[in-house]
Amino acid sequence: MIRSKPLAVFILCSGLLFSEEFHLAEAINDTPSTNPSYPQNELIGPMVKNGCDIFISADFLYWGVKQDSLSFAQSGVSANATTPVTTRGTTKSISTSWDPGFKVALGAILPHDNWQVLFEYSWIHTKKTENAGVGFYPLWNMAGVMRNDNSTFTSDSSKATFKQTFNNLDIQLGKHLMSGTKLIIMPFMGIRGTYIDQDYDVSFVNVPANNNLLVDANLLMKADQYYWGIGLMGGMNTDWIISKHFSIFGNFLIAGLSSRFNSARKDFITPVATGVRSRLVNTRNRFYTIIPAFDFQLGFKGDMFFKDRRYHLGIQAGYEMQIFLDQNNYVILLSSSGNRGDLSFNGLSLKMRFDF
Repeated sequence: MIRSKPLAVFILCSGLLFSEEFHLAEAINDTPSTNPSYPQNELIGPMVKNGCDIFISADFLYWGVKQDSLSFAQSGVSANATTPVTTRGTTKSISTSWDPGFKVALGAILPHDNWQVLFEYSWIHTKKTENAGVGFYPLWNMAGVMRNDNSTFTSDSSKATFKQTFNNLDIQLGKHLMSGTKLIIMPFMGIRGTYIDQDYDVSFVNVPANNNLLVDANLLMKADQYYWGIGLMGGMNTDWIISKHFSIFGNFLIAGLSSRFNSARKDFITPVATGVRSRLVNTRNRFYTIIPAFDFQLGFKGDMFFKDRRYHLGIQAGYEMQIFLDQNNYVILLSSSGNRGDLSFNGLSLKMRFDF
């Protein structure tokens, strides 16, 4: 009797860990559970009967893409101590760009205890341009000629263009489990690989000669950044069952990516008098680091089965957010605008899944 108590406690804790419900007396007496909520052959989640145990899915994305720390011009700052500022200025930067994208996935239910393996690829491309007029001074040290006080520089106009292509591949391994009678959970683990290509161009038109800038000129900065990241990830998908066909889902994912940044920058000057462009900056920066990434999803889901659960069709709509920390690593010069901003995606996600 003394030896049976530790065994009973161990079995009880194991049952709670795997969200199975049973009675302590049944564990001690080694009798099967009679709880009708957990039949032995119950198919949990979108699993089908007598099928190939393969599924495909496709997502339509409409996301807002935002790279932080891309300010390029500012007003409302006096050029010297004797000139007062009479109006409130503002800062021009690349705002959130809303663009379509997609996800496609292929998965299978493995014969080993119904584990699910998933390969999911995501893609989105964005391009955003912002302009500033007279009265703005540059926040970037253009062509290395504004090393001291950028507020003494003005321009007739300035423009910044940001382009980005996002590619991501997730490989997940998880399993659907039942917690109670109204909650399905799927803890998972896996590998994430990400490639991001960014271009950031900033130009200032008709900047008057001042300090190191010897002639009236147009200035242009072309900054490129290539990012590769691969690492481990883990998370959990949850479905709160509302009715036979509808549920509320909430998912999260955390990843740590071993990352490589390859940043390059070229600055050009074009004197207004001659119109001949020359390059004054040509440099790059390469380094490795660890970048955390986070994904969150919340929305509604509908599930339907056909042919005596031989096929499954799932449709879901929700809000999704992805964050990659410290993605802004453009090459900066002395007295330039700072970087180290985060990259974020958020918006609508519409998914359709078919199991057969």
